[in-house]
Amino acid sequence: MIFLDFFTGLRRNEIRALQWGAFKDGFLEINKQLGREYTFENNKSKVYSNKLRSLKTESSLRSLPLPLVAINLLNKIKVESAKKYFRLGLKFNDDSFIFTDDLCKPIEEKRANRRLKSICKKLEIDPFTQ
Repeated sequence: MIFLDFFTGLRRNEIRALQWGAFKDGFLEINKQLGREYTFENNKSKVYSNKLRSLKTESSLRSLPLPLVAINLLNKIKVESAKKYFRLGLKFNDDSFIFTDDLCKPIEEKRANRRLKSICKKLEIDPFTQ
């Protein structure tokens, strides 16, 4: 996920929202983002879920050409992802998310941020968050 971020400059919530139907012929169609939606139960605890949303502006809709190294990476991820869905007895199709956890749910937003901070710390550079 971070690798694709470096190659494309996409926002993390745009990357988290990527589904396999958006990856075609060496391009990524960017047309949505995945954000958190909070609800409160018993007026105390917050519960959140991921929700697909449209992009903020129409000019944010775009088609990105990918370098060959990113295309190859996504093709490898697709094969592994299809195997993971099959093992869990889930349907794998164009609506399946590209970057998922072990249960085939979209990668949590904080997970990528924590990983990036860890990488920056090892490289002794200040992290930049989006």
